[in-house]
Amino acid sequence: MKVLNYDRYIKQYSNCPKEVPNSLMSEKQSQKNHCQTLSRLNERGGCIPSEIYALMACIDWDNRDEGQCIDWINRVVAKAKQADYSDLD
Repeated sequence: MKVLNYDRYIKQYSNCPKEVPNSLMSEKQSQKNHCQTLSRLNERGGCIPSEIYALMACIDWDNRDEGQCIDWINRVVAKAKQADYSDLD
């Protein structure tokens, strides 16, 4: 999943990822939060970090602190890579 408005977020949050593996997000939560598939969201430009956080945590989206969401996303992606999931690259 691409980070929507990445160029804007990277200026404020130097650790903002450009993309997050779809395999770490819930297709069911994507339908619930956006009435769209993960693939369709990505085709339309992606999601902001707080939306990606909600898709990964399987929770309803709300207006969360983007910096905290980015930190959490990065921790989860790093742990998944340590677990050697081959589809994360």
